[in-house]
Amino acid sequence: MRGSRPSFNGVYKLSAGHTLTWQHGDLRIEKYWDFAYTPILTGSEEELAAELRERLTECVRMRLISEVPLGAHLSGGIDSSIVVALMAQLSSGPVKTFTVGFEEHAFNEAGYARSVAERYGTDHHEFILTYRDIPETLSTIIRHVGEPFADPSAIPLYHLSVLTRQHVTVALNGDGGDEAFAGYARYWFDPWANRYMRLPRALTRRLIPSLANLLPDSASRPVGASLANGLKRLGTLAETDPRASILRWVSYFTPGQKSALWRADLREGLNLHLAQDQLTAQFEAAPADTFLGRTLYTDIKTYLPGDLLVKADRMTMAASLEGRSPFLDHTLIEWSARLPESLKVRGRTGKYLLRKTFANDLPPRVGARGKQGFGIPVGLWMRGELRGWAQDLIRASLGDWFDLAVVAQLFDEHASSRADHGKRLWALAALALWKEMER
Repeated sequence: MRGSRPSFNGVYKLSAGHTLTWQHGDLRIEKYWDFAYTPILTGSEEELAAELRERLTECVRMRLISEVPLGAHLSGGIDSSIVVALMAQLSSGPVKTFTVGFEEHAFNEAGYARSVAERYGTDHHEFILTYRDIPETLSTIIRHVGEPFADPSAIPLYHLSVLTRQHVTVALNGDGGDEAFAGYARYWFDPWANRYMRLPRALTRRLIPSLANLLPDSASRPVGASLANGLKRLGTLAETDPRASILRWVSYFTPGQKSALWRADLREGLNLHLAQDQLTAQFEAAPADTFLGRTLYTDIKTYLPGDLLVKADRMTMAASLEGRSPFLDHTLIEWSARLPESLKVRGRTGKYLLRKTFANDLPPRVGARGKQGFGIPVGLWMRGELRGWAQDLIRASLGDWFDLAVVAQLFDEHASSRADHGKRLWALAALALWKEMER
């Protein structure tokens, strides 16, 4: 995948790890960096843990070199907590740390971040985000991103970056830890899903999906912690190629849902599988011998540069803040890729070696946590305070593209808790706002 199409005809993005040279009318695109998952590293678990500590410590140390004030974004998750722990061990004074939280308890990780801050005596700052911050903030975000962008976690990151910039100019973060060391639950669940899909079609395509769709989904918890949302995903597995893991588990719309959304006169000729085709092509090209290795490679090559790092770079720069990511040091990526898979995923535990190596550096309640993700309670807000705003915006802007009766059904199902369409409605609202801004 040498380049990806954005939202403008004739404009492309350069793929990660590539250079573009224009000389004397000749255009040349070349790959300048890559990494592989073989050969597998040798050494005992203890030896590899010691090397991991040494390598990650050096990655953090290098990113502490600065002529301006420096701090860290602390989410309360394992990766950013490890970065802060190493910063504290390497610094002569208190580390400045910054956290965003929510009034909705199930989404609020500020308490975990606070326990890390207390452990290391950091100069800690917190910001609480509410639905009232959304409409104006979304306009700012879309303007800075410059293209349709529907990752709702950009909003708390933007506010966190604004808060951070009031105190420092550079902030370290934990981006990349999940992709480098296999932290997402889908990494261990994919093999189970592959086995599930080999069961009789009557069970996987009809019975289980129909039963799952009867479950109410209140959107009162993060998607990754919602049993109802997870069971409903089982009903859509048949629509997505298993090699496109990120679409299988995280995409807002399945191909069928996207097809139903478009107006009938525009639907014909649309390639609703374009994202899946690009992901499966990357999966097949991965320099790895296993399903997990190919999935990790695909995520590092697509999900990171296409979403997470777009969000991180644009939101920090929107606040004139520089973000630095120790986990994305190229030498660490090259090394972590070759770790034995048993040191990445063990049973239902991801980031096994990373957790073990730094277990004594973290408060027990942080080290034992599963992955929550940097989400916001958009589903709850779309049932309440933001519903009218989103409905009016979508109705005014997207009627020439989408079937508004289908959109209205999404709002009705969401309001009645028959389904959690929060992120789908959020994506439509973000698209509508971008469309308005481009007129």
